Amino acid sequence: MVGRAKRDARAIDRELRKGKSGVPEVADTPWARFRSALEAAHIDRGMGVSSETYTAPDGQVIYRFRRNGRTMCRTGGSVGPKIGGAVGGGEVLFDVQGGGGRAGEIQCPSHAQWKRD
Repeated sequence: MVGRAKRDARAIDRELRKGKSGVPEVADTPWARFRSALEAAHIDRGMGVSSETYTAPDGQVIYRFRRNGRTMCRTGGSVGPKIGGAVGGGEVLFDVQGGGGRAGEIQCPSHAQWKRD
């Protein structure tokens, strides 16, 4: 009975991972957590813009922009309707709250493993 449960657990694990490795990209060690916290604490005083990306488990891509010590996060997704819902003319509303599959500004996730662009 125990042997059968172990075999079933392996099959279920493989199916849930869908071919992805079970080993995390970054090991959860004290040194890795320290390095991640150190990178997050760094304040860039340069006037240039640096960008990083994070892909959430559900496939949503989040972009983090840093400039002069300020951070802003945006999410990818669909763009909102034109002003007033008109089909022709008008500006597209980009500076809206993101979420629910729509592009826009969101609060930066604190648990993300950011990758530099």
